[in-house]
Amino acid sequence: MEYPNCLTYGFNQSRIDEMLSLLSLGERDSELAHQLQKTVILPNLFEIIEEFYNYLQLHREYREYFQPGEQLSRMVNAQESYLRTLGINFRSPDYFEDRLNIGIIHNKIGLPPRLHECAYSQLRQLIAEHIPKELEREDRRSIRHFMDRILSLDMALALESNYQSRIDVMQASINELEAAQERLRKQSAMDLLTGAASRSAILGFIQERLAGTNTSGETFSIAMCSLDNLKDVNDKYGHLVGDLVLKKAVDKILPSIRKTDMLGRYGGAEFIIALRGVDTHSARRVMGGISDKFRADRIVVKDQHIDIKLNHGIATAVKGDALPALLARADSALKAEMR
Repeated sequence: MEYPNCLTYGFNQSRIDEMLSLLSLGERDSELAHQLQKTVILPNLFEIIEEFYNYLQLHREYREYFQPGEQLSRMVNAQESYLRTLGINFRSPDYFEDRLNIGIIHNKIGLPPRLHECAYSQLRQLIAEHIPKELEREDRRSIRHFMDRILSLDMALALESNYQSRIDVMQASINELEAAQERLRKQSAMDLLTGAASRSAILGFIQERLAGTNTSGETFSIAMCSLDNLKDVNDKYGHLVGDLVLKKAVDKILPSIRKTDMLGRYGGAEFIIALRGVDTHSARRVMGGISDKFRADRIVVKDQHIDIKLNHGIATAVKGDALPALLARADSALKAEMR
């Protein structure tokens, strides 16, 4: 038989035995469990339940969770089942499974652990008051001692699952928040129209590479790129086609750069390609290959074969470079090519 609650909260047989040992509950107490049922619980079952729920309904905080009607009826039935099984087969995984489930239910209805503990304290008192006075003093003491220990076990198990369920809910909320933050981070790092890196992402990437150049002498180049006749495309075919051309242009560039490089949209029809570990000569070779791809193949959008020229200007970082200076050199090189 499977015990999902025991599995979730780590109650294998070894931990069950350890828990029982902590409360000095052993095989010899099984007879006391039957005595508790025979002499205290069963003869006074409905009286104990009535007194217990009268207590709950006297207090506003409990009334919020146990409303009169069908809900209260279900809770009374659950309490009857709980009392009829109190202490019976307490050494079995079935007993632990059932008691752990109580805490899970209390967490689902939002019952705070402090109210849970107060309710157990009241139940303990009510049961103790029904221990027959005509029993021998030692029998009374033994039954009371067992009752205290078995209720402590039940409360500990319910609180364990209650607390852990709360932690699980909080962790799920944290995971959901982190996932949402990651989605937002990715969205902010990506130009949603083209799929290239966003302006802030590409500039941040360049800034990081400049830091490497200034500290370790890392070689690094950028290419400022512009789709030369995109305005004409927008005027002739409409901005929807122009947007698709931008996306197709990105798709054409990306296979020509490495995973360690980055392509980002700078704005409008302008892009920046950041090339790590690449000097000016190598950058010209890379950009020449990309430009050749634009010259060799038209961009096809909605059955329209569109000629797009990719202009570019290259700047290679030097030690002590700042971002504005590097961008300005690349922009000047781009303007020189477009003249």
